[in-house]
Amino acid sequence: MDYKKKLATLLSIIGALSVVYTATFVFAPERRGARDAVFSWIDARDRGRIESIVIENSADTVELAMRGGDWFVLHNGMEYPARAFRVDDLLDILTRRVSYPLRATSAASHARMGVSEENAFTIRVLGDIRAQPILELFVGYADMTGREVHLRRGGQNEVRSGDRLFLTFAQSSLQFWYNLRIIPETEGGWLDLDLVQRMTVYRGADAESPENGLQVFTRAGHGWVLSGTYIDDPDPTFINAYIRTVLSLEAEDFVREIAPNDPAFEHSRITLEFGDGSTRVIRLTAPDEAGRRLAAVSHWNEPAQFVHSLSAWASQRLFRDPREFERFVFTMPEPEDYAL
Repeated sequence: MDYKKKLATLLSIIGALSVVYTATFVFAPERRGARDAVFSWIDARDRGRIESIVIENSADTVELAMRGGDWFVLHNGMEYPARAFRVDDLLDILTRRVSYPLRATSAASHARMGVSEENAFTIRVLGDIRAQPILELFVGYADMTGREVHLRRGGQNEVRSGDRLFLTFAQSSLQFWYNLRIIPETEGGWLDLDLVQRMTVYRGADAESPENGLQVFTRAGHGWVLSGTYIDDPDPTFINAYIRTVLSLEAEDFVREIAPNDPAFEHSRITLEFGDGSTRVIRLTAPDEAGRRLAAVSHWNEPAQFVHSLSAWASQRLFRDPREFERFVFTMPEPEDYAL
């Protein structure tokens, strides 16, 4: 009987110690901090109501705005097309639930970690122009590892650390956000090679020879008919690659110093006609001494809104010698050609 009482007492003590140990392990401050560190800066359910993003850094103030389902960069009273995938990447990291370890809890740490209002980069996310920010995020200095940066939500003292990608977005320039495709719709695949029915290329009066002045590529089944110049055996693979180049060409920047209806854009042009009945006309200036050109692109009967600056390398890719489209035929040398 004494043995059974002792055993019951020991089991009770062991059970009580187990409960205490488990509670200590579960409710330890570092454990609670680890659980509390897993969150997102913006609830994923709020993503659909985001209409604008403002990023402020020492070099630029970037304002992104949603217009009719598309993102634009607002600058100097103009709305320039934005790279949608970059905006999506920013919203992804803001709405993704991951660990943001707590690094400090007092306002005294803000200046040291670079997250004070005076020296931090700022990302503000808004639902509309009348609403309070969905998020005001201060992005500070990198931590000692260099892999994460310090982050603080506006109105709170807690400082956490997260992916260094936050700093990439916070330090970004206007050009980082611009969609500089000369035909912006091609970035998202809305206009691609399969839709092109005809492309007309006019190189201008200073073309090397009259036959190089005009080239017309007309779709015929799975191939192309080339007119305006004579090629014995045009290779559709080479023509496809050329048209893809025109569709996907990117500029260096937008230019405001010249209007898109300036007569200088009558020098040369490329017209693309698509299967849905739409057209794009790329009108270009003559190349400057460095080979650079300016381009203005009109859509259907709508005049061009922007002027793009093209590098010499990009400009050269817009115009090709007709002989580049000739099918390459490899012929085996005769045996005697190997003779010594």
